[in-house]
Amino acid sequence: MQQLPINEIARQFAAAMEKSQNLPPPDIERRQTMLLEKLCRHARMHVPFYRDSGRLDAVFRKDDAFDRTRWSEIPVLTRAEAQDNEKALQAEKVPPEMLPLMDDRTSGSTGTPLRIKRTSMQVIYSQVLLQRSIKWNNCGPLGRLAITDVVTQDGEHSASESSEQAVIVPAHIPASEQMDIIAREKPSHAIVFPNLVESWIDTGDLEKLSSLRAIFTTGEILRPEIKTLLGRSLKALVVNLYSATETGPIAIAGPDGRLRVSEEIMLLEQPPGPIDPSKPIAVTATPFYSYGMPLLRYATGDYVRFSARRAREATGLRRLEAVLGRERSLFRRRDGTRIWPAVHGDVLGEIIPLRGWQLIQETSDDIVLKIVTPIDPSPDVIRQCRDALEKMVPGFNTRIEVVDRIADDRAAGKRFESCLSLLDS
Repeated sequence: MQQLPINEIARQFAAAMEKSQNLPPPDIERRQTMLLEKLCRHARMHVPFYRDSGRLDAVFRKDDAFDRTRWSEIPVLTRAEAQDNEKALQAEKVPPEMLPLMDDRTSGSTGTPLRIKRTSMQVIYSQVLLQRSIKWNNCGPLGRLAITDVVTQDGEHSASESSEQAVIVPAHIPASEQMDIIAREKPSHAIVFPNLVESWIDTGDLEKLSSLRAIFTTGEILRPEIKTLLGRSLKALVVNLYSATETGPIAIAGPDGRLRVSEEIMLLEQPPGPIDPSKPIAVTATPFYSYGMPLLRYATGDYVRFSARRAREATGLRRLEAVLGRERSLFRRRDGTRIWPAVHGDVLGEIIPLRGWQLIQETSDDIVLKIVTPIDPSPDVIRQCRDALEKMVPGFNTRIEVVDRIADDRAAGKRFESCLSLLDS
C-alpha cells in the first residue's frame, strides 16, 4: 500500500486531534491502550533489549492477549539504563510508515548524551502539536520557524525539528549574533531555551526580534517571573512547551496558560486515585510512536504536579499544575528528607533588580544564592535577600553571592539550572 504524503498525514492527524482533545477519559484510555499494545508487540519482536530480557512478559497473558492492567509491572526504564543499552534498544526492523528514522541526541545535562532513533511519525506529530499550540494561543499564522540548535562537541546538531525551511540559531554563539540571525531571516515563531531568551533581553537590542509573533520556550523550566519579564520586554507572545528530547512534547500551554498533556502521542503516568495538586510526581512516559527506539515506562528525571481543576477547553486532556524540575533540583536535609526549594524570583526581584539567579546546595546545612544584578547592592539589601531566602527555604545556613554571570555548563546551549544540589552530583 502506498504511503501517504507527509502533509496529508499531518493534516489527518491534526483533524483527529481536533476531536480527541475533547474525548471522555475512557475513550482516550481505550485509544492509548491500543497504541501501547502495538508498540509492545513490536518491541517484544524486534527490539533486543525487550525481546531477550522478557521485560514485557507481564502485560501478555498465556493466550498472548495484551493486559493493560499489569502495565505497572513493567520495570521503569531510567536514563542510565537506556544509555547502558543504547544499541540493544534500537529496533532491528521498523514499520514502513515510521520511516525514515532520524538521529537525535539529548543535550547531556545529566552526563553522557543519549542517542535517539526518532521515527518520521514522531517528527510529524511534534509539528502538528506545535500547530495546535499556535491555534490555542492565537499566535498564527506560522511563517518561518527559528529553532535553537545545539552543536555538540563532535560537531553534530541536535535540533530534531529542523528542516530546510527552519532558521537555525546555534545555541553556543553570543546572544548578539543569535539576534542578528533573527533580524536577518525574520522568522515568525521561535523555539528557544528560556535562558537564551533572557540573554537576548540583556542585550537591550530587542528591535532585532520584531518579526517574532511567538516564542515557545522548551528544554528548561520557564519560571513565572521570567515569563513576566519576557512579556514586559518583548512584543512576542511567550508560550511554554514542556518537552524532552527522548519523548517529544509532553505538555503544551493551552488557551488558559496551563500545560495540557499530549495524550495523543504518549502515555504520561499518573498515580491512581484523586489528584493531589501539591504532590510532586516523577515523570514516567511512553511515547507511542517511538518504534525506532522504544522507551517503555521511561523516567525522564523530571517531577511535575498534576492539576485537579476542570478545563473549559480541550476538556479531554489532563493538565499539569507545574513542572518542578530534575531530581538533582531536590535539596536534601541532614535527616535525609528531600524538599523542593520554593524560591520565588519575583519576591527577590522586589528587593533587588535581577538579571539571573541560581540557588545551590553545597552541603547538608549550607546553601548559596548566586544573583546577577546591574546594581552594587548595599549590605542592607543583601541582608533583605538573605532574610527572604531563609523564609522560602528554611532550615539552612544561607549566604548571598553577587556574580557577573551564572553558567555551570551542564548542557550545551543551556546556561544553568535555577536550583541545583551538589550532594548527589
